[in-house]
Amino acid sequence: MFYADLGMNYNPELAYAHPVVVLEEVGALVLIVPVTTSSDMVTAAYHPVDNPNGNKLLWRVYSTDGFSKTGAVILSNMRTISKGRLLDKKGGLHDISNPRSLFVEIKTKCFEICFPKQYITQLKLEKLVEDLTDDKKRLEKQIEDLQKELVELRAK
Repeated sequence: MFYADLGMNYNPELAYAHPVVVLEEVGALVLIVPVTTSSDMVTAAYHPVDNPNGNKLLWRVYSTDGFSKTGAVILSNMRTISKGRLLDKKGGLHDISNPRSLFVEIKTKCFEICFPKQYITQLKLEKLVEDLTDDKKRLEKQIEDLQKELVELRAK
């Protein structure tokens, strides 16, 4: 997480200096999502436990997640900025390589919001891989059973 100068923007984009979560490096740019501590946005923000009916374009985060205070990640404002706009490192999210981490959840949600067709295609492909893996296990078991039966038949 960094403090970044987001410059002058148009409403509803955040402007000036704000905390951001850096999602990826893209050459000389970084893909970021801004964070706000605006009480209205924090109250409205989705959280799987505290506010499951909240606004899914906002994700509520806490100091226990690695933030300096309670805030809302504005998922719909994901964008690239120059690395030169990163002013100060403000900390980091915990265990970002864990598939169940908040960082991965934020990245996945951004992908889902910004690229819904690709996200649906990805889910379908993941389901297909799961089904094919199950089929493979079932067929391997059948082969094993048939090999045992063949050995028994040859023994007679």
